[in-house]
Amino acid sequence: GKIEAAGEHSKFIEKFAAKIKGANNLQAQYHAMIQHASRDQTLKKVQDQYSKIPRNLLQLGISSLASSPEAFLFIRNQFARSLATFCICSNIIGIGDRHLDNFLMSQTDGRLIGIDFGHAFGTATQFLPIPELMPFRLTRQFTQFLQPLDAEGLLNHNMVHTLTAMRNNKEILLNTMDVFIKEPLLDWQKLALRLAKEQGKGKGDVNSWFPQKKIEIVKKKLNGINPAYITSLEIKESTHAGKDSEKSLHTIIHGDPKHNIRARVKEKCESVKEQVECLVDMATDGNILGRTWGGWAPWI
Repeated sequence: GKIEAAGEHSKFIEKFAAKIKGANNLQAQYHAMIQHASRDQTLKKVQDQYSKIPRNLLQLGISSLASSPEAFLFIRNQFARSLATFCICSNIIGIGDRHLDNFLMSQTDGRLIGIDFGHAFGTATQFLPIPELMPFRLTRQFTQFLQPLDAEGLLNHNMVHTLTAMRNNKEILLNTMDVFIKEPLLDWQKLALRLAKEQGKGKGDVNSWFPQKKIEIVKKKLNGINPAYITSLEIKESTHAGKDSEKSLHTIIHGDPKHNIRARVKEKCESVKEQVECLVDMATDGNILGRTWGGWAPWI
């Protein structure tokens, strides 16, 4: 099933590559699809992929490991809490590249653990050849594991508590991150030089403006800015800025008011609950997941 679903994704990419002359590499083919695939076409492809993979693989796997029904319920509860906490915390500091190899799960108590933080502070959106537009991984296998409970309600509840705690202590978090401005990472210096070169801005003081931009994004998240506006801002300050696909990227990011709450919410969310709803909306939007790099395997 996984192979067939991946094949559907490849065929979908190739279908739109023909619409742009010279789209002869994977990055160009993805960007051709981003420009020319409609929302309905993308959602249909996602549903075709879902039809090839049982929705409860994770649930069945954990159930077979649990020593009793009570143990399974305990594992499921721990999984939900740790997933919600990790999603919010990783989003605040912009952790990307959340493909399945970058998760571990404790078979003892069900807690989810993230590993490999090579893409942080939004670099997966700004610098990967196919930009990541989702705030965290919340794919069907994760949400199905929580059934028959209300997965969205259960996760949202825990996410709201986590984000509330972080927003209430934002000064501590921001003061801690000040070290990145005073002593920027070597990787950041390299990325800043690359971005300045590609956008023709000149080098300037890359040791200053790039880290400041990163911390400003964190501040916006802790101040309740709609995540769609934040991702759109990251695209404007990325290697994708000025490319033919940029306009389409912004349209996909902001969503459709008929279907997406983030498209109906203003730039600043009115509450933590609304901010979480916008985050979950982005993370589960088939029009975003259906355009994601194949190695991320959004259909699982």
